Amino acid sequence: MSPSQASPSGLKPYADMITISTPLVAGSGSTSVRQVQDGGTTRYYICAQGIAPNASDGSPPLEVRGKGYNTSTTPPFQPPALDPQNPDDPYASILGCFDPQNPNNWYIQRSPCSGNGGQYFDIPVTGCGPQGGPPCGPANNPVDVQVAIWVRYSQPTGWKLQSQNFLGVCANDTQCGGGGPPKSKTQKTAGLAPQRVSVTALGFVLAGTTVFNGTWQLTLRQLADLVCLWDNGGDGQETPRVELCLAAPQSTEWRLRFQHREHQVDYIQVVEEWKWLGENTLCLREGVHKSQVPTSLRVEPL
Repeated sequence: MSPSQASPSGLKPYADMITISTPLVAGSGSTSVRQVQDGGTTRYYICAQGIAPNASDGSPPLEVRGKGYNTSTTPPFQPPALDPQNPDDPYASILGCFDPQNPNNWYIQRSPCSGNGGQYFDIPVTGCGPQGGPPCGPANNPVDVQVAIWVRYSQPTGWKLQSQNFLGVCANDTQCGGGGPPKSKTQKTAGLAPQRVSVTALGFVLAGTTVFNGTWQLTLRQLADLVCLWDNGGDGQETPRVELCLAAPQSTEWRLRFQHREHQVDYIQVVEEWKWLGENTLCLREGVHKSQVPTSLRVEPL
């Protein structure tokens, strides 16, 4: 099936080929949406980042574009040249770039890059929800939004599509910020990493997770290439393993993981909200029965 042909079943071809790390997929956290006042109109923007592997014939990705949609809209299999619903919108689809050092890594954001003729923009989206309330509480009210990413390869592959729903929360800036190629926001602050942190876990009643209750002291084991990892020294099998990490330099979230045999519970916090020298509250990742495990946990530096 060519990229221009619609699938009768509604399936998106090649969707398993392209990964979207930013925005965060709905259910794993919220994504910052930048608000901009344009006269009497409020406009909303996100950044997007991810990976586009080489095609099956080995050809590299040549072009990447993105566009925001309502979740009820099915994106076309090729990026639109003009949005028929909004013909005055100059950003029918936004051209992005590939990282010169890692040419399979793509990003679309308002930062200079060599691959788009000097034109660089965030992706307009349809809206966002207000912030407020407790860190893991329902008062944050994010809005369910969709982003579509198209990657172009040489023929016969052509365009490939991936789309993803995300929960947008209104903010002063996007997840990536502006200016310069994408870099981990830990770059300027990683030197502040504490040698030890403490986590007090109470409220695990789900079968197999009660071993996670208690106060855990985690020691910094790794701080290389801006990948941080603290753990309690457990192996996850004979003894519970508790680890706190920023999984990769371009990660958009911190993760606190409890692991014991087949039982695993994760808590997350977005990078932008992380306080290196203060307390941090991480929220339960979706997928676990909230009434049987804590909905949030606090990490404190020692």
